[in-house]
Amino acid sequence: MILYNHKKKILIIIIIFSLFFIGDRFLSLVISSLINFSSNQQAMLHSKKLEGNIIIIGNSRSYRSFDINFLEKKFNNRSVINLSNVGNPTIVSEVNLKNFNNLVGKPDIVIMEFSNLFNDEQAILNFRPFQGKNLYIDELINLYFPKYFLFGEIFHLFRFNSSHTILLLYKIINKSLNNKLYGNTKFAIESVIEKNYKTKSFRHSRIFEDNLNSFKNIISFCKKYNIDLKIVISPIFKNDFKNQKHKKIFLDLFPYINVFDFSEIDSLTKNDFYDINHLNSDGVDKFMQELENSTFFN
Repeated sequence: MILYNHKKKILIIIIIFSLFFIGDRFLSLVISSLINFSSNQQAMLHSKKLEGNIIIIGNSRSYRSFDINFLEKKFNNRSVINLSNVGNPTIVSEVNLKNFNNLVGKPDIVIMEFSNLFNDEQAILNFRPFQGKNLYIDELINLYFPKYFLFGEIFHLFRFNSSHTILLLYKIINKSLNNKLYGNTKFAIESVIEKNYKTKSFRHSRIFEDNLNSFKNIISFCKKYNIDLKIVISPIFKNDFKNQKHKKIFLDLFPYINVFDFSEIDSLTKNDFYDINHLNSDGVDKFMQELENSTFFN
């Protein structure tokens, strides 16, 4: 009788774990399938729904600084795809470029804002909903967040345990790009004093070295496949001491490459910045005018 009860308990435990495992796999499959209908550019890339041969890679300064409609018009109505996102380091930009090349095709033009060289690894976690779908992404998550990767392999629902999943699902309904910022933030962006400004340095960290290598890899990749790489320094607010410093470091590291430097545009005022890092819609319009007046579209 005791042996029978013991076997019964084991059987119940096995059934519970089996149901949990089946439920985990089923629900994760449902969420993953729903994400395939998202209008988010990253989701569309992995569901192979993107079409175009001009891409933008980088961080939020890449995402917020460019008027996609304007670029498409100036590039003779060719589709421009913005794969940049908030906080993306260059290692993510490299993955996005290679994934686009493999899943969509070789881009003719790649636009990249310089400042993603100085981003840390946190944005890699935004790739978690795509774990298991792409080797580059799996390697990147496992390299920087091995515990997240391991738990995501065991419990597939864990991959979707983030606010980014909600954003991906929300973009099923809201299909607008919404990359422009309007107005200004309430805090005074001119109140930042250089001597009181503190920024975390990544110069001697693993992520900075990896970003640096990825930047070089992107340059080599574009050269190898005859891709027109346009590296841009978008407008920098006069009190944005972090990006001013990063610009100097970047130009010292890459003195030999062609860079479109729009960091200082005379017509821009504080009213053209949404916050200390990003242009608002008025600032973007002025920036696009500067692009048009330069050799950027040649």
